[in-house]
Amino acid sequence: MTALDEVDDMFHKLHASLKVDHKLKREMVKVTTRIRNGQILLSDPTRYFVKEGTVVKKCNRSGRSVKYTFFLFSDVLIYSHKTSSGDYKIHEELPLHLLKIIDLGKNATGGFLSQKQRKSFHVIHPKKSFLTLVESVDEKNEWVKIINNTIRLEVKRKAQIEGARQAAAAIDR
Repeated sequence: MTALDEVDDMFHKLHASLKVDHKLKREMVKVTTRIRNGQILLSDPTRYFVKEGTVVKKCNRSGRSVKYTFFLFSDVLIYSHKTSSGDYKIHEELPLHLLKIIDLGKNATGGFLSQKQRKSFHVIHPKKSFLTLVESVDEKNEWVKIINNTIRLEVKRKAQIEGARQAAAAIDR
């Protein structure tokens, strides 16, 4: 009887898991259809959508500010701009395992922070590094928290994959 209860429990957990997976997959398809050539993002079955929002990116070289839409997925941060046809054209894809976010408001060494600094965070990646500006301090805090949590999960996932690869390689020897 205990074995049947365990099987029943596992069945219910699997069923709930499949519902969540289906919801995440539906959301991925919905988001990627708005991105030009976004169907390529569906090629990784482990990827899922996390957050979308408008962020102003300050260009390092020219100093100009450009408004982009950020799409945060479980393994990559994409920033894009809206085209005249209404879809989003990808400007850059930044894999999360190499990304670092610095909250400018929290890394100040005393002194006065301007309103812009309180609403800004720095994106650091080997491909690109830039300052961002959002509408409010709360929005900035939300972006920083969500991106950092997503980075942490992606690094952990990559480490597990590498650990499994090394364990499999050790068995083959």
